[in-house]
Amino acid sequence: MESMRREESDGAANRRAISSRKRGRWLRNEHLLPMLLSVTAMQVGALLRLGFVLSSDFPLNDGGLFYVMIQDLIRSHYALPVYTSYNSANIPFAYPPLPFYIAAFFAKAFKWPILDMLRLFPAIVSILTVPAFYALSRAMLKSRGQSAFAMFAFAMLPRSFLWHIVGGGLTRSLGFLFAILTLRQAYLLYTSPRRWFLLTTVLCASVAILCHPEKAWCAAFGAGIMFLFVGRNRRGIRNSLLVMAGATGLVMPWLGAVVARHGLAPFLSAAQTAGHSWYSWLPILTFGFLRDCFTGVLPVVGVLGVLVCARDRELLLPIWLLAIWILQPRTAATFSTIPLAMLVGIGVDRVILPLINARPAEGSQSSLLTRFGGEVEPVPSRSRLHGILPVAVLCFLLVNGIVSALSVGSSARSPLRALGQGEQEAMEWVAAMTPKASRFLVITPTAQWPRDATSEWFPAIAERVSLDTVQGSEWLPDREYEARWERYQDLQRVYSVDEAGLEHWARQADLTFTHVYVSKTKVEISPGQLRDPSCSLRYALQTSRHYIQVYDGPGATVFARVSS
Repeated sequence: MESMRREESDGAANRRAISSRKRGRWLRNEHLLPMLLSVTAMQVGALLRLGFVLSSDFPLNDGGLFYVMIQDLIRSHYALPVYTSYNSANIPFAYPPLPFYIAAFFAKAFKWPILDMLRLFPAIVSILTVPAFYALSRAMLKSRGQSAFAMFAFAMLPRSFLWHIVGGGLTRSLGFLFAILTLRQAYLLYTSPRRWFLLTTVLCASVAILCHPEKAWCAAFGAGIMFLFVGRNRRGIRNSLLVMAGATGLVMPWLGAVVARHGLAPFLSAAQTAGHSWYSWLPILTFGFLRDCFTGVLPVVGVLGVLVCARDRELLLPIWLLAIWILQPRTAATFSTIPLAMLVGIGVDRVILPLINARPAEGSQSSLLTRFGGEVEPVPSRSRLHGILPVAVLCFLLVNGIVSALSVGSSARSPLRALGQGEQEAMEWVAAMTPKASRFLVITPTAQWPRDATSEWFPAIAERVSLDTVQGSEWLPDREYEARWERYQDLQRVYSVDEAGLEHWARQADLTFTHVYVSKTKVEISPGQLRDPSCSLRYALQTSRHYIQVYDGPGATVFARVSS
């Protein structure tokens, strides 16, 4: 009887051990975990993007320039206009036009309001970048698990969608989507003998060029880095030349029309705004990109992936990440999410999970460095913790990624804020009640013009000239972009001065204005505390004999300047 009890006890112990090992191994299942993570990534990515967009009934942040350009295209019966009417600034209609044609088509064919297009369409396209990225990572990484973890990270990294779901994301999101597809096709073109990938690479690259110039450039040098690592042979050279020739031929009707009208000046001017400098690569060397562009644990896991790749001499992804910050510093934080997310997948699959599920091989020391670099073998543990701990770690990464994305999206520096209803009403009043020849100073508390929704939307809704709006000037010659940005920053500082500051600014800029639009947008001075910094300026203009208050509403106050 005693021996039977011992056998039963040993049998139960063996069954528990087997069950524990199975629970620990399910995470390494070839199909189950990748499928679960892929579905979760899609759901999380969609919820994050739509959650921000659906919180407002107006496009987030920017989009005023594109709103007017779509209207210009409709008014011209889909013929490419020479200039856009935005802000009466003679801005060449040189922006890649495909997103505007798509929006104009939906507006005319399906009666979809342009504002709704600018609000919803970018988020929908941004959601599609998640499976597109998975297809790219599946081609480049070694396992389904790494690709699933990478997709999971990409869906949550804030900069993978932060500037793509705003109104101006109409072009950015489409450009980003087709840049990712171009990179996938290019990688397969260099690593597969199938000629089909030549045609698909040409088509995707052409669409990327016709959607967004920066995204197309990032796709181009990303494909160039792939060529250096996996395509540096006679076939790779031939295919690269054929892709360049094919893409150039497909975009030539648009490119030729713009060059015939304006020459190369618009493109040269836009290229000067890319933010290149001798120190643009410093954020990588100092890991400043982790602090300035991302939050949470995922970028740190990406650094583990960099270390693994450096150890194993798999340098494509680390070199690509570095090249992005050198060759495209202005939008590097956005485009670097592609290699960074894949490095996160490598870090989770080859560092974190092995450390949890395995112990050092016999004879090796049990230090962290040994675990990182040494061989590992399964731990024959009967503890339930062995099966639960990997799940807990992945859940922690999920929660941390979501919280970090929500934190960045709701921060004071986030672009995910829409023009308020009060300001929309004020601008509509300006359009109806002021002379068409009026020239406005638009004063807001926003220090950076890319996040200044008031400044961008004023020319579109009020239909009046804003002398300090920067948007669109990157296409103007003679470094007009730099001059307008400097004037914009100078004007925003007059919140703390009186009317003399306005007059001094106008003399310095050699500009004449007829009205002043003072936004009542509140700024966060401390967590949970908002303040309207326009009070002192509004009081100064209200008590001045040189200005008359002609409108005062919840969103803004408008003053007319009295001739001396």
